[in-house]
Amino acid sequence: MILMTLSFVTENNRFPLIQTHFQHPLLSSPAMTYRGQRALDCAGTFRWSTGVMGLCLLLVRHGLSLMMENAADHPPVMARIEGEHGSLASSLDYALSKRPMWLMDMFGITAKGTPLSQLLLHRINPERKRPGPVVVFVRNTSFKIDVYVDGRSANAPADLENLLNAMENTRSSATPFREHTSSVAWAIEE
Repeated sequence: MILMTLSFVTENNRFPLIQTHFQHPLLSSPAMTYRGQRALDCAGTFRWSTGVMGLCLLLVRHGLSLMMENAADHPPVMARIEGEHGSLASSLDYALSKRPMWLMDMFGITAKGTPLSQLLLHRINPERKRPGPVVVFVRNTSFKIDVYVDGRSANAPADLENLLNAMENTRSSATPFREHTSSVAWAIEE
């Protein structure tokens, strides 16, 4: 089973990520990360950056889309984020291209040295080499997401929708660049 657990806290009407716990069959032990510069010996660290914000937005959307898919009369959707320069999507795209330590700590790497994030997160127009936005999405429906806010489970659809709205509103008020966030889950036509 592939499972990412995201733990957020409430800080001044914002919801920064403070901890992750990732399980994957290719890992001998779970990958754990904590926000900050220091962590336990067996864990990595990350800063609350725009790349991490983009990842959180994408993963929470993915968790909600999986719930919606399991609901009756709901077509399957694929969670994604997209945006131009300065967006959370472009920040996450940049991180996926540069493979920073926080991303490898968060997802781990295979025995051959491939970051597991590269196997789970996919991109259209990576590094914006063509005109238009970059799109980052999760294609793997066996990749499950658990979300906690202030130590309590937030895995009901209404909880995830509220968290997404807060994340999107926080980001849009903090920057002049607007994400494409008119929908919680986006369908990609193939």
